[in-house]
Amino acid sequence: MKKLIYNAKRIHTRNFSKKADALLVDGDRIAAIGEKDDFLSEIRKGIQLIDADQAVILPGFIDAHNHFCYMAEDALKIDLGGLFDKDLILEKIFTSAEKMPKNHPILCSNWEYDNTHKELRVTADELDVHLANRLLQINERTGHLSVTNKYTLDYAGIDWQHSGGCCAWSPAEFTGEICGKINSRLWKYFKDMMYSPENLKLCLKNADRLALSHGITGIHVICNEDDLPVLFDFQDCLSINVHIFTETKDVKKIHDLGLHQIGGCGTVMVDGDTSAETAAFFEPYLTSKNNKGMLYYKDEELYEYVKAAHTRDMQIGLHCVGDAASDQLIRVFERLQKEDPRPIRHRIEHFEFSNPDMIRRVKENDICLSVQPNFNHIWPHEDYLVDLGEERSLQADRVASLVNAGIHVCFGSDCPVTPCEPLLSIHSAVNHSNPAERIDVNTAIDCQTWQSAYCGYQEKERGSIEPGKFADLVFLAEDPLTVPSERIKDIQVLHTFTEGQNVFSA
Repeated sequence: MKKLIYNAKRIHTRNFSKKADALLVDGDRIAAIGEKDDFLSEIRKGIQLIDADQAVILPGFIDAHNHFCYMAEDALKIDLGGLFDKDLILEKIFTSAEKMPKNHPILCSNWEYDNTHKELRVTADELDVHLANRLLQINERTGHLSVTNKYTLDYAGIDWQHSGGCCAWSPAEFTGEICGKINSRLWKYFKDMMYSPENLKLCLKNADRLALSHGITGIHVICNEDDLPVLFDFQDCLSINVHIFTETKDVKKIHDLGLHQIGGCGTVMVDGDTSAETAAFFEPYLTSKNNKGMLYYKDEELYEYVKAAHTRDMQIGLHCVGDAASDQLIRVFERLQKEDPRPIRHRIEHFEFSNPDMIRRVKENDICLSVQPNFNHIWPHEDYLVDLGEERSLQADRVASLVNAGIHVCFGSDCPVTPCEPLLSIHSAVNHSNPAERIDVNTAIDCQTWQSAYCGYQEKERGSIEPGKFADLVFLAEDPLTVPSERIKDIQVLHTFTEGQNVFSA
């Protein structure tokens, strides 16, 4: 059925220069763009009329890096986001725990570890005051580090004194902080305990609704291998368009499923994160003189993994935070393009710290970059001064340097690390803490829409408002191009359309 959306204050089309306040939708596609009077003949036929009521219409936002299943699962966790006072954090944990059955794990997310002074961070001893014999894991924002107690590790069968992996404490000085392999093992233990396939489906529907409320019509899902069967079978029950990158090294398995993307974070990431000092750098952390972080692959091992995807014409994107990690992955891409040139839009996820030479090589090899401007909003570049020094802090979470080099840059949230709020991503890129890395609003919108579609091989179907493309639209109460830049993140989403259907109204 045809419908005419009219009376828009402005329609941002990207490639359409003619003034437009109306668009004709035929089924799930955009049929035409113009002014209401251009469609009088269609109106006379009695098509459905939708008054935009002076809303500003943009292409639907695409979140190009989102751990959607984790975002869904976080609905069952205690959210500590925005709490920086230890007493308030403990009060929320203890109060929430009192309402739970005694055998229910106490799982928390978004602990503001990096933004809390070392002496004021929560410890196992403090948790044990009220929760000595309770299962618990308090995850900091990035998920690379958590705090727990000895009871939990013993109960889960994790030998915390001989974990065989990286941890943030020595066995003789147990504070409760864990990272690396032991942190991942405990997270996996609770995941298996808490999230049945049916539970996950319910959580996914809730996450779908949340994403739509922020104007998101498509998500590049970074999906762990265990959740893949549920997401793969359930994706048609969601309103958003799902584009799956599976965190697995079993390339053949993913290829045989008919999926064309692979990679992400978790079990396939190239390095860790700065919060746990596992992000891999060329130079040591200033706070740990002999520690340069961790590369999780040997060069040849990473090459063989990427090659397995490359030779199957599969796009691969891998988590790289430190400059040494991104450099290692760039070298692999360079080698493969010399040995077996293919027009594959391989990606680096995050690309948080880089130098001009690396940026040049990214451009020369047509590598796409999936970056998260929200990181800079939560962790401004000044936050890295103590651990990494001034030179590296100015390299943190670049945006303008990448865009100005002509690289295809897409925006993601890394949710649940940061909120799945594209307007916050646009806001963060425009208001970057480092003035040299700020971009204009129009460019930021493009990174959140068309560029994100391009970096997922979807630019012919999505990412801009053009005839023939899916009618993926977001209606905003105000125009991001005209409001004061500090208010972009506060603009209200009024409606979200996916493939021609109004699936969310405020």
